[in-house]
Amino acid sequence: MKIKNNEQQSAVRNVHIRYKSKLDEKGCNGSPDLIVEILSPSTAKMDKILKRNLYEEAGVKEYWIVDIQNELVEVNF
Repeated sequence: MKIKNNEQQSAVRNVHIRYKSKLDEKGCNGSPDLIVEILSPSTAKMDKILKRNLYEEAGVKEYWIVDIQNELVEVNF
């Protein structure tokens, strides 16, 4: 997954890769198949718009947004 600028780098800092086949000496080889985002009220807009677009462009197959406050799970892509 290519990160273009500092804002995007900050937005995706907590992505964890669970499959060793996707890892090499430089980090993640390709995009994760699934990202699950737990919404925080302070970052909800960024998670729903910026990150969703970033992950879609990067080829992430599924992006789940978990909204604990409203007891919702949104599945994208």
